[in-house]
Amino acid sequence: MLSIGQMAKVCQTSVQTLRLYDKQGLIKAAYIDPQSHYRYYNNDQIFQFNLVKYLQGTNLSLNEIKAIFSNNTLNLTEFWQEQEQVIKAKIKQEQRKLSLAKFQQHQLQMIDEMKRHLGKGPYIKQINKKVAVIPTKEVVTPANLPDQEIAKLDQALLEAQQIPNLEYGFTFIAQKYQNVNDIHYQAIFKELTLPIGSNDLEVEDVSGTYYCINFMWSVEKYNQFLNQLLSTVKTVNGTVYEESWPLNYLTSDFTNGKNAIAELRIKI
Repeated sequence: MLSIGQMAKVCQTSVQTLRLYDKQGLIKAAYIDPQSHYRYYNNDQIFQFNLVKYLQGTNLSLNEIKAIFSNNTLNLTEFWQEQEQVIKAKIKQEQRKLSLAKFQQHQLQMIDEMKRHLGKGPYIKQINKKVAVIPTKEVVTPANLPDQEIAKLDQALLEAQQIPNLEYGFTFIAQKYQNVNDIHYQAIFKELTLPIGSNDLEVEDVSGTYYCINFMWSVEKYNQFLNQLLSTVKTVNGTVYEESWPLNYLTSDFTNGKNAIAELRIKI
């Protein structure tokens, strides 16, 4: 027989783990010395230990493993088929988390690039992304707070199993305006954070080459930057894309231009 220390060494585990398994009723010691209370194990219990670790490796809890051991009518084929589906679902969840982490890194890199172009006028940039789009129902201009319109798009994204990101954008007709109140947004959009799996959401591929201009959000200077962008374009037509990104996630103060960086762009 093996002492608990020898058993732990053979199984490459700790004495504490073997005591826990004993307490849980998973691997009971084959013999306990009535005087010293030392635990001893049979060699065939090494296989039982390996089986427990194997089942734990498939994300089963100790209580679930104990239930399996006590179920004499368990259909092993059905059990492993069900376990396969559980593991696949967890893998899908982790892949979503990984996609979101990568997306946020991409967003931060993009913001750093825009910071380098602040105050330097229009420049050419390659865009490669897909966005979810909904038309605006109310009159919304750069002078308005668009929270209600953004909330509608966020709701549509959630219904499509997407995670709405903190960036948002609007589109409007490319032309020179006398006043920002004359600019009426036609649609609101957000970049997709995850691969789209629903046909209920309108998705637009906005990939292409653009003239862009970046600035700290300012209603007062909005037209100045828009006219500067449009003056770069040979023929003023088509659509202007406006996007804003928060520079600090811990505040909602975007209106004074200190916490939001904006981009106006038009496709070449």
